[in-house]
Amino acid sequence: MNVLQQVPRNALMWIIISLFALVAPHAGRLPVWVLGVYVVAVVWRLQVHRGRWSFPGRWVKVAMTTSGFVGIYASYGTLVGLEPTVALLLTAFALKFIELSQRKDAYVLLFLGYFICITEFLFSQDLLITLYSILTVLLVTTALVALHQPGQNQFNRGTIRLAGVMLLQAMPLMVVLFFVFPRFGPLWTVPLKTQTAKTGMSDFMKPGDVASLSQSADVAFRVKFEGEIPDKSSLYWRGLVFSRLEQNVWSSLGYYDVPIAEQRADDVVTKGKPLRYSVIMEPTQQNWLYALRYARATSPGVMHSSDFRLVSPAPIETEHMYRVESWTQAVVEEQLSEWRRNTETKLPPQGNPRTRQLALDMRAAVDSDQQLVDAILDTFNRESYVYTLRPGRLSGNNPIDQFMFQSKRGFCEHYASAFVFMMRAAGVPARVVPGTRAGNSTRSTRR
Repeated sequence: MNVLQQVPRNALMWIIISLFALVAPHAGRLPVWVLGVYVVAVVWRLQVHRGRWSFPGRWVKVAMTTSGFVGIYASYGTLVGLEPTVALLLTAFALKFIELSQRKDAYVLLFLGYFICITEFLFSQDLLITLYSILTVLLVTTALVALHQPGQNQFNRGTIRLAGVMLLQAMPLMVVLFFVFPRFGPLWTVPLKTQTAKTGMSDFMKPGDVASLSQSADVAFRVKFEGEIPDKSSLYWRGLVFSRLEQNVWSSLGYYDVPIAEQRADDVVTKGKPLRYSVIMEPTQQNWLYALRYARATSPGVMHSSDFRLVSPAPIETEHMYRVESWTQAVVEEQLSEWRRNTETKLPPQGNPRTRQLALDMRAAVDSDQQLVDAILDTFNRESYVYTLRPGRLSGNNPIDQFMFQSKRGFCEHYASAFVFMMRAAGVPARVVPGTRAGNSTRSTRR
């Protein structure tokens, strides 16, 4: 092979450093075996460089590639989604390093490294990640510079200084392009299926499917009250009602899931002056609307569901304004129909047996439904349960059992799901009502 086409030892060492720097921020969300692939790849390539091993043959490459796909599918249960796609990309990055033999292979690997560098922004955009990404760009650039220094057979730390100077020289051009180049939405604003979520609302709920929850400062909706703004403790903005639990997923009933006789909500006796306000919702691509407890819309084109939600006939694709009256102290559904009671106590025939038994035992120890509510809430407050945005995933067919008896770590949906499940297991009608408190993702004003 022409010496000019060979990968210098200095470049090889900087590529190895870049390799581990690029995978490091993803290590916590990757299967352990992917990190093992990186170790094997480096050891194999170093042994090839020393002349002790040979490059993998065609069938070995096919076997390693196939194993990578199978491993990702076995670890995530799918090849579609943010985490499995990034894991597959990182695995391919390591496998490509094993067959690194010529400069053209190194070019492909390093240009892929630049792309991998920005994948971390799909999961987090905080300051530390930004600073670390600058470091990884510097390391990849250093490897690229070392690639253009043939004959460098000793590790040269001075190469990183040259790469740093080049990046500093490129800064003025970068600043100019930042202001004059047309702006496109970044890749990380595209909605992608992921096991990491943001605080906010979703049209379904699967406790345990999200490993971590990042806080979002995005505005969900704005509210303008007529008169004084009520105390924030009384402002719980309801958006959805989850009455159905199937395959550990909570969801709302569809229009055709409700019998015709039940599609109209019962009349509610209201007393006193209502709260009057207007809401401007940000686009959600969904039909549900935010409102306070027992709301009646005064704007045309807003429907009322049988579970006292406000619904738009069409998905909210642009900012949408509607006016509402609410009686937050009104008593609703004093008497449940047989269909509604059956619906709000229904559970899957199997799953979470320990939680079912705990609910029955607690119900037998109290004299009323209210005492059962107090007992369950007291359990969450008294025992070693922890509220955290990073509870980790719950696997298997019994996620509520895992939460109640093993992890005891979760955020709102873990506790809401467990509470409603236990109430239903004890024969008490209950449902999950997702929403948000004022001050979390809303903006309220008066007029």
